[in-house]
Amino acid sequence: MLPGITTHANVIKFCPYLMKLKELTDDDPAPLIILPYRMVFAVATIEHVLIYTTQSTFPISIVKNLHYDSINDLSWVFNSMLMIASSDGFCSFL
Repeated sequence: MLPGITTHANVIKFCPYLMKLKELTDDDPAPLIILPYRMVFAVATIEHVLIYTTQSTFPISIVKNLHYDSINDLSWVFNSMLMIASSDGFCSFL
């Protein structure tokens, strides 16, 4: 269970690149998974796209009200851009 998700997830996609760990302070929450690297993944519900890393249980980004209809698919373009497709026939890039 990840915080921030209020409905079921339609799509979950991991970024294909592994990233360096971020320096954590004492105030940061515990990592989701303890790994020697950090993975970024996006979770799409019908109306939200949430971006998480494996180094935190909280999302690093939440995007909503992006499309008129439900979100159907996600795709990572390189390691810095996320393409979002929905039933309204449009694609968005984050």
